[in-house]
Amino acid sequence: MNSSRTRAAFTLIEMIIAITVFTIFIGFAISTYLVFHRSNQDALTQRSLLMEAEALLNEISDAARENRIDYVTYADQNVLGGEGALEVETLYLVSPDGQERTVYSWDAEQEALSMQRLDALGNALTEAQVLHSENLTVSDVNFRIFPSQNPYENRSEDALQYQPMVTFTLNFSMPGRMDEEIQLELHTSVTSRFYQ
Repeated sequence: MNSSRTRAAFTLIEMIIAITVFTIFIGFAISTYLVFHRSNQDALTQRSLLMEAEALLNEISDAARENRIDYVTYADQNVLGGEGALEVETLYLVSPDGQERTVYSWDAEQEALSMQRLDALGNALTEAQVLHSENLTVSDVNFRIFPSQNPYENRSEDALQYQPMVTFTLNFSMPGRMDEEIQLELHTSVTSRFYQ
């Protein structure tokens, strides 16, 4: 009895189809992983941006709470006046004892927010230092001071007295992986604790 045994094997066409399906599956898996990885990197960048921006905003807010608005410097620059609020790109603060000044200024060309400490005569106590990392871009800074006139000068007993308040608006951005740029805008208001 001559029995022929047949072997079960793949034909060439079956092998090509299997390799093609496997390659397509691997391509989808890799592209899904890459999209997930890039999205994860953008989420980490957003978290980093938020943490750095909040730390910066908290630093300026704390300084505004611990010091007074330097209305004298604004008066010397002839920017005071009017009934509403004063909108500036530089915040001048003076210590409660009047011996030290802190200046927060935004340079639009450099897209940098810096801080410098001065003595009562305007001499630098520290070099101006940028308050954020190189990755962070500060695209806009606005300090809104209310009232626009010194509330402690020329006040009468029957006049309405306003407590000085500063509203900060800061726009930040960082380069992302999926998005070209990740942007964040923060606002806060701080009222002076000092009464005269």
